[in-house]
Amino acid sequence: MKKYILLRTLRSLLSIFVVTALTYTIIYTMVPRRLIFRQDPNYNKIAKTADSKTNYENTIFERMGYIDYYDTKELQEKVSTFDKSVTTKPTKANKAIYQKYVDSLGHDWRLHQFKQSKQFYATRDVPVLERVFEFYTHLFEFDNTGWVKDKTNPNLKRYIHIENDPAIGWSVVGSGTKHKYLLYFNSQFPFVHQNFVKMNLGTSYPTYAEQGVLDVITQGQGQTQSSEVTFPTGKKISSVDIYSRTYKSPSQADARDRSYYGDDPYTSTKSRYQYPSMVTSSAIAGLIGLVLSYALAIPLGSYMARFKNTLFDSVSTGVLTFLLSLPTIAFGIYHSLDWF
Repeated sequence: MKKYILLRTLRSLLSIFVVTALTYTIIYTMVPRRLIFRQDPNYNKIAKTADSKTNYENTIFERMGYIDYYDTKELQEKVSTFDKSVTTKPTKANKAIYQKYVDSLGHDWRLHQFKQSKQFYATRDVPVLERVFEFYTHLFEFDNTGWVKDKTNPNLKRYIHIENDPAIGWSVVGSGTKHKYLLYFNSQFPFVHQNFVKMNLGTSYPTYAEQGVLDVITQGQGQTQSSEVTFPTGKKISSVDIYSRTYKSPSQADARDRSYYGDDPYTSTKSRYQYPSMVTSSAIAGLIGLVLSYALAIPLGSYMARFKNTLFDSVSTGVLTFLLSLPTIAFGIYHSLDWF
């Protein structure tokens, strides 16, 4: 029995890996990468010149996992460790230095020049299997006291301990961690919440640009909802989700952050919304559908079995078969009409 369970588990994991690899292959090799800019509202606003267009495209391609990209400044900083005489000017001497450095990187790195300024930048196409490997190696994030690396706050205390927090009460609180509250309790399902381990499903684009996919599907929807919130400095009316506090450099804190949190650097928060998240809404709809399907299927199935081979049984079987195939039929009709 143990051997059977082990084999089934290994087969399941292998199936997940194969499906992920095939999905990555289809998306990254068969879908033209330039199509991702069709629904990007910032593309025409930012990419006004040939150089800014190239830089913006490469930045997005890198964020989406298509390429590795060193812009002019980043490339110059890296090459300066190799040869301190290098500058960003598009001279033949600099080009030779840049080319020598790029060749030393290997892995199909290529040196390019912008059309207008002629300044240098470097790119590398990321192979599909490498993207899949990167996805799985970064699938889980483990919060720890070494997460925050802020040079402007060298005296940041680093610890994880249990305390009676003035904002949410007894909880496991961290400092130097990404999240302020690592383990806490409240009245929201599932009542016990943790931030020690979080899934990283990548970055959303373009509708929710620069937001994590998991954050997008788990955050509320609609308008923000304000209520009385207990902050470290006292109670205030706000739409802030106090449980979502993450680190924000004190050098970036504004007057509002200081009035809410005092000297505490954990001032970055999410908002509470009027309607449930995408995941919650889907779960509710799925559960309702499941209950209704069983409520109808069990009595109907029993009645059909009782009157087997009758007109009622034949008609019910035909109607159910049609309903089961309806999504496929609708899909086929839609595409047949699309030809005209």
